[in-house]
Amino acid sequence: MEKQTAVEWLLDNIHYLHSTRWKEIIEQALAMEEDQIMNAWVSGVISEDDMTSKKYYKETYEKS
Repeated sequence: MEKQTAVEWLLDNIHYLHSTRWKEIIEQALAMEEDQIMNAWVSGVISEDDMTSKKYYKETYEKS
């Protein structure tokens, strides 16, 4: 199976949103997005400080 972005995956599964699984579907897409952002950071950034991908994600994307 080829990799999908979280949005592509959500579009493929949007028909499930009318079911009782809608919250699970959205949560899975959000988790996929978080993983993709962290993986992109790890792949693209070489940092000399103690910044981790998780810390980067939290500081950049999570609401306070």
